[in-house]
Parts: sequence; C-alpha cells; structure tokens
Amino acid sequence: MGEHDILINERCPMISTEVTIAAAHFVHTAGAESPCVNLHGHNWRFIIEIQAQTQKDSMVVDFRILKKIINELDHKTLVPRSTIVTDYDIPDGRVIFRSMGIHYDLPEYSCVILDIPATTAEELAKWAVRKFAHIKGLEWSMLAVTVYESEKSYATFRIR
Repeated sequence: MGEHDILINERCPMISTEVTIAAAHFVHTAGAESPCVNLHGHNWRFIIEIQAQTQKDSMVVDFRILKKIINELDHKTLVPRSTIVTDYDIPDGRVIFRSMGIHYDLPEYSCVILDIPATTAEELAKWAVRKFAHIKGLEWSMLAVTVYESEKSYATFRIR
C-alpha cells in the first residue's frame, strides 16, 4: 500500500441533510418584557453535518435516522426541563407548569419535554448534536447542527 492509499483511507466523508419542523415554544429566560416569553411557534430548520467513517453499508449514517430524531419535535410544544420552569407535573395525560407567571396546561401528547435550560435555537442545536453523538456505530470526527428560528436568525453548535 502506497502513501497515497493511506491518506485516502484516513479521510472521512462529510454528510449533510436538512429537516424542517413546525413547533411551538416559549423562552422563559428572555425576561418579562420580551414577547418571546409567550407561547409562539416557528418553522424550525435544522441543518445537520456529520464527518465520520463509513460503516459496513458504505454510509456514514442513514439519513432517516437523523430525520427521525428531529421529527420527534415536529408539531409539538417544546418544554425545557429546567429549574426556571416551575410546578412541572404530568397528571392524567396533561403537562402542567408555570413559567414567568404564566400557567400552562397542555395535553401530554402535544409536548416534548427536553433536558435543556431553554428552548432557544442555541440550546436546540446543542440538544441535537448530543443526540447524534450517541447514535450506535457512528464514529464521528465532527458533528454540527445549525438551527434556523427564522430565515435570517440561526445558531450553530459544533463538536470535534
């Protein structure tokens, strides 16, 4: 095997895919004067980039796996599980909590409770990267997720 062959074998392909979802959220960390503390929605756009060795099937990862993870959030209310969201309870299929003095009582099936401090684009990007980092068999060298809250407003989280 020549030197050129070794260099080719050490390189990892980069894959990318996009997933768009519709989801509601509120940003309890924004402060009482911000309209973002109120429940509102976005068409969130996730751009996922992964650099990794290909697996036995000659793919880095099946795109359907990535899309399935993000689609868990589609048409849901995103609720952060954090100390600022208080009085959190799920009695009789309801998600009941109070944040910034606002009382929420939502059907459990319409919510996703996330282990993040706030449902901002920044925290959603981190959440997604952490989920992808634990995909079985994926030996990545770089993971990045960019989350667009609107056409011109986005956040990126990348790990190497």
